[in-house]
Parts: sequence; structure tokens; C-alpha cells
Amino acid sequence: MSASPVILGTSGAYEGPKRYGFDDNGPYTVRTWGGTKSAIETQYSTCVTAGAVCEVQEGYGTYTLEARYSFDGSGNSDPPIDDWEFFANAVEKDMLETDNTVVNAISDAYKRTIQNWVDPDSEPILDAGGNASKLLALRMSGTRSVKFMQPMLRHTMTVSNDYTVKVALIGVGKIWTNAQMSSFESLPGSVLFNLPAPGAKTGDFLYGWYKLHPTVRIAARQKIQIEQEFEYGLWSTLIYTAHA
Repeated sequence: MSASPVILGTSGAYEGPKRYGFDDNGPYTVRTWGGTKSAIETQYSTCVTAGAVCEVQEGYGTYTLEARYSFDGSGNSDPPIDDWEFFANAVEKDMLETDNTVVNAISDAYKRTIQNWVDPDSEPILDAGGNASKLLALRMSGTRSVKFMQPMLRHTMTVSNDYTVKVALIGVGKIWTNAQMSSFESLPGSVLFNLPAPGAKTGDFLYGWYKLHPTVRIAARQKIQIEQEFEYGLWSTLIYTAHA
């Protein structure tokens, strides 16, 4: 009868020397473990939970785990990368509701007359040859809305998947001034664009940036992208609240 094999030592997942470097995705560290199947499977789950990209190599009796992390050899994560985009959306609006010099010069009574016009056989009497009459003629010819460009600002922050700062929801759904954008949102002074010069507050309306809800998405190469957009316009203070 043959003797039972003698096993020396303790089974487990044992880590070998790590390697680290820097590529086009930022700093990285690669750690490797060798051990039994059960020990490597446990270590694999731990690494995945920690945000590593993992690969297991099966063997005869010994399994190998390789895990890649998005931090340098000293455990420091790569810093966030900020991208700022300034662009405009082409949107349509009722021509009588636009912030336009011609429209603004027309009385509210004329605007209501033009807005309520529905009888093609009856033309209301307005300012003969004036802007109100011209706008009514446009309305009668089928023009209901006009197209204008709405400035937009998008801030995208790319971080590693071990980034721990939660997305801030402060001021979402509120109107921000240019000064608040620079101080609270950290808009850098080096950007190659100027924010629109806000007009004066008129009655129950205020120029400013409407803060949308942020978007958080998982990106490739162990990255997370946090996207925040702002819409510029003239907003009713009866409906929208200014950011304090």
C-alpha cells in the first residue's frame, strides 16, 4: 500500500512581484497571484470588487491571477481629466415669445391679437405698415416659429474607477450666473471661449444657465465619465429658481 503524499506549507493565493507603468490611459499597476483554484477564485472576486481588470490562467494544480489597477506603483490614482465644451443647439420657439428687438417693441395687446388670429378671411387692424402688421402677415402665411441658437456648456470629467467623490446635485434645476459658473463649477480661465454676456433682469425674467441633471457612465479602460450640461437662456423667475 502506497503512503499518502505529504503536503508542506499552507494553500492559498500568494502574490508575486508587481509591475507598474504609464500608458495613454494613465498610470497602472499589475499584480499577480498564484495558488489553488479555490484561493484564486476568492482573490479574483476581491480584485473585481476593487475595480480591477482581471484574468485567470488555469493550470494543473496551480492557478494564476493577473489584475490590472488604474493607479501607479505607490497606489496613487490618476487625477481627473476635465473637458469643457461650448456649443449651441438649434431650437425653435414661437416667434412672439422670442427675445427679439422687433417682438419686444410690440405691445402685449398686439401680441395677443396676432397670437389669437384664426380667421383667414378677417385681418385685424394693427399698426398699418408697422412691425405688428408684418408679424401678422408672417403668421397668416404660415410662419409660427423661428429658429435660434441656444448656447450650451458641457463639462465632462473622466476619472478612474476607484474615484470616490460622489456626483454633486447642488443647484440642479436652478439658474446659475456666469460668476457662479466660474466659482462653483471651476470653469478655468484658460478656455478659448467667452460666456454670453447676460442681459439685465427684466420683470419676472432672468438670464442665466439652467443646470441639467448630471450623467454618469462607465467608460472603457477602467474609467468613469461624469457629464454635466448647462443651457443658457432667458428664464421666468416665477417658474425657475435662481441658484443661491
